[in-house]
Amino acid sequence: MVSALLPLAIVFGLFWGIHAYGASMLPVDSRPAAYRAPDAVRRQYLGIESSITGFPKLNPVTVWWNIHLTRNDGVRRDQLQLLGQASRILNARQPAHSSTIRYQAAGVAGMVMISREWSFDEAVDTVIGESWYGRGAKGIEAASLAYFDAPLSSLHPEETLALLVLLRGPSYYDPVCRRERFEDRYSAMAERLHMDMGRAGAGKATARMLPATCD
Repeated sequence: MVSALLPLAIVFGLFWGIHAYGASMLPVDSRPAAYRAPDAVRRQYLGIESSITGFPKLNPVTVWWNIHLTRNDGVRRDQLQLLGQASRILNARQPAHSSTIRYQAAGVAGMVMISREWSFDEAVDTVIGESWYGRGAKGIEAASLAYFDAPLSSLHPEETLALLVLLRGPSYYDPVCRRERFEDRYSAMAERLHMDMGRAGAGKATARMLPATCD
């Protein structure tokens, strides 16, 4: 009986060891952002990024099981994606880790911590309020100024959607330098929100956008 349980104990011990290693590297300031996204922006984010209203409380073992299950479970995938985004933002508050293993361990530990200590709304607002949007902008309020030279409260829904599109990669989906990629993703996200205007919608979203220099 003891010998049969030994492999299981080793696996559990490995998971807890990885978690302890990663948790030791989490930033001292592990609080969610104080920022509160406008309701309309939060609804857009949830409409294009996920179909969820919460996430499970994870531990060092179940986090790996949940990651495995995302292959065939869209809701679980969205939950883990939100936790992963929030964890990356959390770990970006301190200097970059010296190795990929340290970075990944801290990332998983952050997901566990956030799932247990942050509310769903706090995680969403942290992602919207502290993500990197390109053009030197951290957070959607700064992104509004960087892309439109206007406060977020003055933007049209098409324009706030254009900023949220950048969350998946501001360089890859740059609306000026990677126009076709941006338009493809913008059109798909607009359709999810029942704002289906195709590429015409992308044109309206960027009509007031400041020019940029491409590499």
